Amino acid sequence: MEDEQLYMVFSSSPLLTEATKLILESGQGIGLVQIASRLHKKPPTVHRALQKLHSLNLVATSREGRTITYRIFPNRKDVVKNILAKVYHPTESFVIGELINAPLGVTAAKESSIKGFSFNHIIDIVYSKGQDIPTSRVAVEVLTRLDRQTILSTIGKLVDIGAAKIDAFLILVVENGETCLSFTNLERALSAVKPKIDFTVATFLIEKKTPLISIKKAKDWVVSTLKVDKE
Repeated sequence: MEDEQLYMVFSSSPLLTEATKLILESGQGIGLVQIASRLHKKPPTVHRALQKLHSLNLVATSREGRTITYRIFPNRKDVVKNILAKVYHPTESFVIGELINAPLGVTAAKESSIKGFSFNHIIDIVYSKGQDIPTSRVAVEVLTRLDRQTILSTIGKLVDIGAAKIDAFLILVVENGETCLSFTNLERALSAVKPKIDFTVATFLIEKKTPLISIKKAKDWVVSTLKVDKE
């Protein structure tokens, strides 16, 4: 298969690119369960991606007992690196999966409901400080696209939530080659509505080359906002 065709295959499947990136970075190889755990996906879903990689003649497998290990063919590493440099970006499930591992002293709840003036809103992650009754909360939304409709929907959600009992709302935008260009439009729209909102609103860009570093910065911001003591 020509590199251009490979590019089309990978660009249409973020999961395929993430699984391939993990295999490439593993060096000596990595197993299905490890990949699924790292990507916060179910093993059968990841297995289908690995079968696709095998059919593309990009991965070699070896077996030890019942464990199958995957690694990139040495003569295909340059091709894989070139494609990943063009198309890789972290998926929403990966980012949320990393965020749900809350920092020390913080509780993280996935898909929590926050009541607005007119609607109940399901939020990707809500971090809180305190046990039975949270003393402070930070809501987090992960966006993987920033078209006009998504920006308007996000602004509408913030305005409707209005004076909800949260301390801050953090918007994380996953860089994918297109969202980066629209990031300024989002920040401009936020500036227009911030006077109508009684909580802090901040934005972070999850950079595709260093997603874990960006996610850590976001978590550090949450800890600082919740005023959690670091041990």
